[in-house]
Amino acid sequence: MEHTCPKCKVGLTEGQLDHAGPLRVYKKGEGAGLFGPDTKQMDDISPFVCPECGLVEFYVPNPGKFQ
Repeated sequence: MEHTCPKCKVGLTEGQLDHAGPLRVYKKGEGAGLFGPDTKQMDDISPFVCPECGLVEFYVPNPGKFQ
């Protein structure tokens, strides 16, 4: 799936976050119990950057997990 900058209308470039492990997101209010978030409603975050204006957008590969 190609992501496009809403401002510049050019293709976004996939980036990488500088941290120790994968940055993950999970559905608010779901899980976060004794052993952490419910992994069924968790996914890695992929950052994309516009090479023209520097806009950064984050996407998850499986958004259906958050329905």
